[in-house]
Amino acid sequence: MKRFNRKLVKAIAVTALCIVLVCQAGCASTVRKVLDVLRPDHDLSVTAEAPMQTEQPAQPAPAPTWGMPEQTERLQPDTAEDIPETWQGYDYSESYSLGDTVWFGSYEQDGDVTDGKESISWKVIGKKHNAVLLLSDLCLDCMPYNRSGSDTTWENCSLRNWLNYAFYESAFNAYEQQFVLWTDLENANNPWYGTYGGGTTTDRVFCLSLDEYDALVYADPYGHPSEYAAYMGVEVFNENYCPWWLRSAGGESRQAAFVWVDKDNGGPLMLFGGGTEVDNPGIGVRPAIWMSVEP
Repeated sequence: MKRFNRKLVKAIAVTALCIVLVCQAGCASTVRKVLDVLRPDHDLSVTAEAPMQTEQPAQPAPAPTWGMPEQTERLQPDTAEDIPETWQGYDYSESYSLGDTVWFGSYEQDGDVTDGKESISWKVIGKKHNAVLLLSDLCLDCMPYNRSGSDTTWENCSLRNWLNYAFYESAFNAYEQQFVLWTDLENANNPWYGTYGGGTTTDRVFCLSLDEYDALVYADPYGHPSEYAAYMGVEVFNENYCPWWLRSAGGESRQAAFVWVDKDNGGPLMLFGGGTEVDNPGIGVRPAIWMSVEP
């Protein structure tokens, strides 16, 4: 037994010496790998079972969607070849008649904010290929043409800024906004006074001009205020009529044209090309838009 132990000790010593020599030869990493394999806790058995799956980290909950406008995908062909034959060259505005009522968008109108916004009723007062010109049936709000009473034009007035940002964002959800077209607007000088009308503008929401006033034959030209507009201070008289802004310049640069019901003469409709001061707070706002009617 002692002889066996001495042989075992000698064998161990020789092995240790070999390991030292190999390590010195730069193969220490290989030796460590060999020793690691020979560790008692290393399982060399072969198994047909699938390896145990580690538990996946919990996925974050999806973001809440309440309060977001309902999104509906709008049909859009990828290429001209994908357009059905029934679409090619078809003018979708032909399905609308001048004077038709269109319900589109929503805005506070009944004066009760607790029941949400009400759908906006518009009249079709103009058409072009695959688009219709809409004018709101009611004066939806009340505010000055410009916050200050200084000289201004439609291009620079605060009413234009409000319509294209605050009103646009409030009245149309993300889906509806796709149908409100950018429109190049001419702002001619006042035809009677020659007052400068300003440069051409590109707007989504706007007021009609003196030149566009003729289109009102397809809508009620009298301004009728919503309850909300009346609450906001629009001047109301003669069976619920109110004045409303046009975008054209008035008789002077600090005045803007508007439509008026002459309360002193039985209520006939009047077009005030001479206008009123741009900071007049009692004039109603009757928005207009070009709306795409393509599918």
